Amino acid sequence: MRIKVTQDHIDRGHERNGSSCPIALAIGEMGMDSVFVGSNITFSCPTFGVVSERTPPVAVQFICEFDSELPVEPFEFDLPLKASVASVGHHHKET
Repeated sequence: MRIKVTQDHIDRGHERNGSSCPIALAIGEMGMDSVFVGSNITFSCPTFGVVSERTPPVAVQFICEFDSELPVEPFEFDLPLKASVASVGHHHKET
């Protein structure tokens, strides 16, 4: 899944807030719900259910710089979904 963080996401994003940082805003605009960005990127996807993948190093670097209020620029990165997609439906528990 290709994530595109724009200048608008950067301008509207909040430092040290995993649900409203620029990366979370970009993923939310792709139609995903309950987005949280930390050591993992987690969101609810209409197609695959809940997805949680390790945050790629390039995104971790962006987060560190953004949270430190250093200048950052728009960027794109790939978030592989294979591990999450493969496990969808196999760990469902009734509540």
